[in-house]
Amino acid sequence: MERIQKYLNRVYRASILDRAEAFAAENLAGHQISYILQICRRPGLTHDDLAKRLLLNKSSVSRTVKKMVTNGYIRSETDPEDRRSKLLFPTEKAEAIYPRVIEYLDGWNESLTGTLNPQDQETLIRLLRHLSSSATERVREKNLASMLDASEEGS
Repeated sequence: MERIQKYLNRVYRASILDRAEAFAAENLAGHQISYILQICRRPGLTHDDLAKRLLLNKSSVSRTVKKMVTNGYIRSETDPEDRRSKLLFPTEKAEAIYPRVIEYLDGWNESLTGTLNPQDQETLIRLLRHLSSSATERVREKNLASMLDASEEGS
């Protein structure tokens, strides 16, 4: 059987490149769109929460958050309940671009699936959910569950 990973990787890479081009004028990298989504949807996330939701290591999240704070998209505050932790909030700039991000993602989805009939679109989503569930379970079985929050998706 042909390996599906190469196709999943290609779709992911293409999406990151397309996002980068779409939001270049706003000084946002392609991968930063997921940060905007998560922080606008859940103001007050910690770095750890964000890392789990995006399946990234904490150091990667910290570097990206620092850039996004500098660029005015994220505000970071010390957690009053745990002074070692930082809470992340969207700025007005992030909240202003959030509707455009949603519109962009809907358009990206349509560009990928628009030539499929509705039944094939539903089948594709069902199969992708299955793959996502299987991948999550595999990570759990390998005791890598600390990297996952199965109830949430990055974007």
